Amino acid sequence: MYKTVTLLPMQDDQAAPPRFQWATRLLANEAAGRNAWLRVRPRLADARWGGNHDVAMRLAHHLVDNAVKHGGLQLSDDVPLRLTLGPDSEDLVIEVDDALPDFPDFEAKFDAARGGTGLGWVKHTRP
Repeated sequence: MYKTVTLLPMQDDQAAPPRFQWATRLLANEAAGRNAWLRVRPRLADARWGGNHDVAMRLAHHLVDNAVKHGGLQLSDDVPLRLTLGPDSEDLVIEVDDALPDFPDFEAKFDAARGGTGLGWVKHTRP
């Protein structure tokens, strides 16, 4: 049985508080993706999340790495990374911000994404 990966805009309002929430900021450099990967595992263990930790770690890695490479960030910038578990489900939300408020032609670029890195990996992942 596969779960799906869905990229959604961030939402500020939630009906009930999440049962787990964690946030950090990573320096926007070539190690940012690897740092995300390393920091996510212990947080998922703390949250007692029952999903696939390795896949979640790789998703965080690729999303952060993509934000650094394509998100208009400078090396002195930070990349915000957030993990949230809803109040009544095992759904994990991984949020990554970059410096660009818009993602022009996101749907077309996401649909065309291929390969084993970045959005291509995210697109084809089934945690």
